[in-house]
Order: sequence, then C-alpha cells, then structure tokens
Amino acid sequence: MGGDGDAVLPAGWKEAWSRSKGKKYYSNARRNLSLWSLGEVLRYEATAQAEQQQQQQQQKDQAPSASGAEAAPGAAENVLRVAAFPADTAKDLDALEAFVQETCKAFMANEKHTDLVFPPCAEDKRYIINEAADDFGLVPESSKKDMGAYIGTFITLFKPGHSTREKRDAKVMADAEARVGQDGDATSANPRKRVRVDEPPAAAPQDAVTKLGTVARDRRTIEEIQKLGDVRNRPASMPAYAS
Repeated sequence: MGGDGDAVLPAGWKEAWSRSKGKKYYSNARRNLSLWSLGEVLRYEATAQAEQQQQQQQQKDQAPSASGAEAAPGAAENVLRVAAFPADTAKDLDALEAFVQETCKAFMANEKHTDLVFPPCAEDKRYIINEAADDFGLVPESSKKDMGAYIGTFITLFKPGHSTREKRDAKVMADAEARVGQDGDATSANPRKRVRVDEPPAAAPQDAVTKLGTVARDRRTIEEIQKLGDVRNRPASMPAYAS
C-alpha cells in the first residue's frame, strides 16, 4: 500500500489507523516494529539495507568461525568480536535469534573472553541481542560509530564485573577507600588531628557530687529560728528573758 505522495511502502509494511492517536501508522509484523510516518519507515529500511551490504562485504573479506564470532586481529585477548551476521539473518529474525544464542553459548564457554561485540544493527536486532543478554546473565552496553553512510549502533555484552559501568564504579570505590586510608595515616602521624568519638565524657570528681537525700532537713518553725536569731544578736550586757 502506498502513502505520503509518490513514496511506496516497502515490502513487509502495512498502513493502519490508530484510534487512540487519531492518525495512521505503519507496522511490520515480521520485525515487530511500528512507526508513525512513512519517512521513518524509509529511513529504517535504508539503514537496514546499508547494514546488510556492509555485512556481505565483511563476509567476503573475512572467513568467520563456525559461530560467526572470532577474536578481532589486534584486539585484546579478552574481546570476542562478531565479524558479521550470517546472510540468512538479514530478514529472518528467528535465524538471527538462533545465531545470537549460539554465539553467546560459545562466549560463555571461553573463560578468557569477557567482552562480546556484535556488528552495528537495527533496533529489532538489538532487541534480540538484549534478550539473549538477559538469558545468559550478561551486561549489555550500546555505542554509536559513524559508518560513513549512516551512524551504526553496536551492542557489546560483558560478563558480570567487566562492563564499563561496573569498572568505573569499582574504580570510584577503590579511590574512595584509598582516600580514607590516607586520612587515617595522616591522623596517626599528627595526634592533634586525632578525634575519638568512642570515649565517654570524663566523670565528675566524687567530692563534687551531692547525692539526693543525704542532707538533713531543717524542721524548725519560723518562730524558733527568729528566737534563736534574737538570742545570738543580743548584746552580752542585756539579760535573757524567759520565753
């Protein structure tokens, strides 16, 4: 079915109407993908075609192993790179899924490999690779690279503890622990900087503490106290009167 002027809808795509949005969209059941404009569909297909041509050229230049993955020349020994997707996976997502699963199994079986790099691919293929990462307990990361005719998106799967984010977090923790250790050494070298928070406050001297209930209570009446004061303040020449 055609749409948007003279542009022709590529094979596998169908035009449909969204009741919730009140506008048409385009879907591809094989790719499990829906897009809102014909322009997006044409750009997607152009990218997929460019990727397919690149993969075919890579297959001519290199002879991949049985699984399609091999250590890249000059790359680190821990990196396993997929040179290209098999030709039958360009349109067949089931074949692609089987290929990705087989590649992940070979990657997990080799203890020296920690990074598995796939060629640049479209969104539907990246979705399958990410699902395989969940199946095998791997950590996926994506990166973009200018391939000339288009911007390619690569997917790299890492074994746990080897992803870029995990290495960065580990380095941050190591640096923090190192700083704490240096602060501790500096405190030991300079006693004035030493702060003890685990010591209780010094106790008050025993003689400075008055226990409750230990002072005798004065039970005299006011009249008795006044009379005693009068007697003490009376001059010696004055006779005392009996009360």
